[in-house]
Amino acid sequence: MRRTSIQKGVIKDDIQVRILLNQSLSPLLPLPPKIDLNLSILPSDDPSGGTVMLNRIVIIGIGLSSSMAAHGLTLCGSTTLLEVGQELSQSFQKANKAKLAFQHKSSSSFEGLILLTEKDQCDIARISTTIPEEKWQMFRKKSIQVKAFTLGYDAMQIVSYDKIKEFADGISRSALKEIYTTPEKDPLLPVGLIGMENSGTRDFFLSYCCPELAPSPHLITQSSSEMIDHLAKIPRSLTYLPSNRIKNGMITYPLKVNGRAITPTPHTILTGQYPLTRPLNFVIRLDAKKEVFEFIYHTLSKEGQEIIKSHGFFSVRSEEFL
Repeated sequence: MRRTSIQKGVIKDDIQVRILLNQSLSPLLPLPPKIDLNLSILPSDDPSGGTVMLNRIVIIGIGLSSSMAAHGLTLCGSTTLLEVGQELSQSFQKANKAKLAFQHKSSSSFEGLILLTEKDQCDIARISTTIPEEKWQMFRKKSIQVKAFTLGYDAMQIVSYDKIKEFADGISRSALKEIYTTPEKDPLLPVGLIGMENSGTRDFFLSYCCPELAPSPHLITQSSSEMIDHLAKIPRSLTYLPSNRIKNGMITYPLKVNGRAITPTPHTILTGQYPLTRPLNFVIRLDAKKEVFEFIYHTLSKEGQEIIKSHGFFSVRSEEFL
């Protein structure tokens, strides 16, 4: 089944960049001069269901409206982006001296998209996994236009609290597949892999490890925090974690690709060499209130991208990739 994905892109200008997603938004904001940058944007109303690269970037300077205090914004969806979304909202309020109330709902990427179909339930959906094409259909059926954009990149890593000699030089996809799909027959297995249930993080890992199988991990948990707890208690266990969940004392293992050990760096992420890289996205409705776009502009500014980096993610600004 074809999946809709978002290509990698970077913002090239080292300035406070504010972006209009397309010219159809011009009634909301004044039209300023345009320049060409590179930012990947996915429209759910793209009839091909594929990706497009939007190169028309708008730099604007616009103040917040006095009516902003009367509104609030709700972010919903992926828990991977919960904490960074909270800090971005605090930074936004401080930078704009805005008395804008934020609500942060915790669920999953897919549930966030469902809430976004109801205008009074969610303003911005946090998405940390590839969304199957059929999920976008619910917007088309309701004649809702949405846009997705990348606020940063997550390099998921394979980690343990133990030094596992056989993986010191990297762990291959086939090795992960064997570990993840081995039924639990013996509590003293050489290596056990801890998995998470009903999660965009798990879905992304499976898309790399073993998309064609129905895997049976040795231990199922409900959250990244629970995965980390079990990882500390079970000898020679492995798990997969988003880059913002890696703790001191954990040992990270490179991925072995074509016999070469690959670690996540800005270069290996931008060039696609590190395979467990996923874009982190905000999805919004095109009929959203103006404050939603103001918040997006702030997220992609230099200040917003510093927050992205402080949470262990990789920025979309080009200086990260030099």
